[in-house]
Amino acid sequence: MRTCTLFFLSLALLLFSPSLSAQSASGDSRTLEAILEELHKLREDLQTTSAAAQRSEILLYRVRLEMDAVDRLNQRLEQARRQVADAKNELNHFLELKKRDEAALDSVTDAAKRKELEDELAKVSNRLEQNKDNQPDAESKEAAISNDLRIEQGKLAELEDQLDRLDKQLASPRPGESRR
Repeated sequence: MRTCTLFFLSLALLLFSPSLSAQSASGDSRTLEAILEELHKLREDLQTTSAAAQRSEILLYRVRLEMDAVDRLNQRLEQARRQVADAKNELNHFLELKKRDEAALDSVTDAAKRKELEDELAKVSNRLEQNKDNQPDAESKEAAISNDLRIEQGKLAELEDQLDRLDKQLASPRPGESRR
């Protein structure tokens, strides 16, 4: 009887051991698959975040460069505006001198004084003629710089929009996941 019991016990162990082992292996396999899937998702998230960080750095660098360009153009525009104002002031100054000399010439009777005023009027008229193109040239330069500035400001605005979109993309959760 003892051998019979031992036989049945051995037989039971042999029959049930593989199923227990299979169940254990099946559970371990599922756990391992879940861990591997989570690692894969974490790796994808890390790659996405790394790529976004690189894009952000590139965009920030481009924004800094564009801001520098806009600052330089603002300085050049201010200088061009000063040149326009200077050209206007200089033109007005010579016009006033010419009017003054013409008025003085009409009232002078002394020949020597008249000759002196005529020479002075000729010099003023000559300077007026030389400087009359300065104002349109300065205004043209100001307009060109102003146009360049608008273009660079547009580029800067586009880069800032790209940066905002990237920020929103990083802030919003991907489909199927929630922010922790």
